[in-house]
Amino acid sequence: MFDIYFGLIESSPTPMCFFVGDELRIEVANPAMLATWGKDETVLGKSLLEALPEMEGQPFPAMLRTVLDTGIPMRGDAARARHEVNGELVTSYYDFSYTPMTTGKKIRGIAVILHDVTAQVMVRQSRDRFLSVLSHEFNTPLTAVMACGQLAERELLTGNYGKCQRLIYKMNDRMRKLASLVDSLLSVASSERSSPAAQSSFSCIRAVNEVLGEMRLRDRVQVYAAEDVTVYASFSNTKEILKSLIDNAVRFSPAENSVSLTVDYLNGDIVKFTVKDKGVGLSKEEHTRIFRKYYKSTNNDLAWQKGLGIGLFKAANLVQAEGGQIWAESDGLNKGATFCFTLRSGENTPNSSYPMIAEFTPMLAKVASY
Repeated sequence: MFDIYFGLIESSPTPMCFFVGDELRIEVANPAMLATWGKDETVLGKSLLEALPEMEGQPFPAMLRTVLDTGIPMRGDAARARHEVNGELVTSYYDFSYTPMTTGKKIRGIAVILHDVTAQVMVRQSRDRFLSVLSHEFNTPLTAVMACGQLAERELLTGNYGKCQRLIYKMNDRMRKLASLVDSLLSVASSERSSPAAQSSFSCIRAVNEVLGEMRLRDRVQVYAAEDVTVYASFSNTKEILKSLIDNAVRFSPAENSVSLTVDYLNGDIVKFTVKDKGVGLSKEEHTRIFRKYYKSTNNDLAWQKGLGIGLFKAANLVQAEGGQIWAESDGLNKGATFCFTLRSGENTPNSSYPMIAEFTPMLAKVASY
C-alpha cells in the first residue's frame, strides 16, 4: 500500500513528502517539494530540523509532532513560512495538510501536501494596503475642504471677505489634489486597456524636457541624453512612463541626492531609458514584485504611505503596450535603485525591420537580472 502511495507522491506535480518517527525523518519527498525547500535528494533520510534548520522556532515541527501523537489530521490556509533558498531566507505562504498514515492501529508517518499561495497572499495584502492608503489620501483633503468651508461660512456672516477668499483658495488647492488623485486612478484603468495609442517618431530629449518642466524637477534630475536619440512610440505614453519612474526615484531618495536619467541606444534598434537614484534600494525579491498592482515595499523606514502603489504598475503596463521591456536593478536595501525600460528606435517605423520582443529578450536578460 505504502509503495503505491509513495509512487503517487513521487509523480505528483504538487509538493508532497512523507515524515516518519519522532524525529520527523524525511522518507519521501517529490521533486516539487524539494524545489519548494530549495534542496536536493541528499535531504532524504534526514530529520526535518537537520535538513531544514531554519524551521527551528517556527510552528511546523510542533504541529507535525502533534499529528503524530494524536493521529488527528491538521490543515491550514495561507500559513507563513520562512525557509532558505540559495542561501537566502525567503518568506512564503502555503495552504497545507498533515495527514497521519496508519498501519493497523499504529501511525506509520505523516503525509504532507503543500500548495503555494504566496502570489495570492501578496496580491491580497497589497490590495488591503492600497485601500487603506486610498482612504487616507481621500480623507485628508476632504477633511481640509470641509473645515475651510465651515470657517468660510462663519467669516462670510461677519463680512470678513478677505479671510473668506484665502479659505476658498485653500479649498481649491485641496480639490485640485483630489482631482489629481482621481486622474491617477483613471489613468491606471486606462493603461490596462488593450487599445493602442497613436505612435510617432520623436526626440527623447523633447519628452524628457517636457516631463521635467511639468514636474518642476529640472534642478533635481541630471539628464544624460543626446539630441539625436529618437524613439517610435506614443509620446503621451512615454511621458507617463517617465513621470512614474522619476516620481518614484525622487520620493524615495534623500532630498540632498540627485536622480539621474540616461537615454541611449542599447543597439541600433532599441533605445534604453535608465532612471537611477541613491535612495532606499530594493531587496532581491522586490525586483519583480515592485511592478505589481498596489505593491508597496515595507523594507525601509521612509514614508511609504505617500502614494498609492500604482505608478510603477502603470509604467509597466504602458511599456508593455509599446512593445518594450521594463526591469529594476539594485544591490540591496539602502544602496539605491535603477529602473530601466526600452522602446523601439525612432529609426524603426512600422515598415522597418524591428525585432520582436521574443528576439531581443535574451539580450536584455544579459543586461539586467530580473
